[in-house]
Amino acid sequence: MHTIGDRVFAVRNSDKEHLYLFGHGVYEGEFEPVEAAGWLADTMREIKAETEQVVLNPRIRLDSGEAIYGCECWWGSESQFESVSRGLTVVPVSITEAREALQKEVVVSNEEAPDDSRV
Repeated sequence: MHTIGDRVFAVRNSDKEHLYLFGHGVYEGEFEPVEAAGWLADTMREIKAETEQVVLNPRIRLDSGEAIYGCECWWGSESQFESVSRGLTVVPVSITEAREALQKEVVVSNEEAPDDSRV
C-alpha cells in the first residue's frame, strides 16, 4: 500500500537486457485516468460509459512533470528500483510518446478493419 507523497518509479516494460523506464516520481493518490492510453484505460472508460461509475487508478507525477497512471505502467516503491533494475540497462522512455504510439496503433487498426467487421 502506498501513501500519497511516496517516491515511486514507473516502467513501460523490460526484456532480458533492458528496463524501459518512464521515470521516477511521486504517488499522488487515486484518480480517474482521463488522459491515460491503452486497453486497460479504455476498459475503465467503457465501464464508466455503461455504468456511470468512475474507476479510479493510481496516478504518479513523474519528476518530468508528466502524469502517468497505474493502468499504463508497472510501478513500485523507489526502494525497490535497485533490485528491479539490477543487471539491466535502463532506457528512458516518454509517456507522451507511448500514448501517441498507442493512438496511431488504434487509428491504423480501425482503418484496416473491413466495413462489415464485428470486432
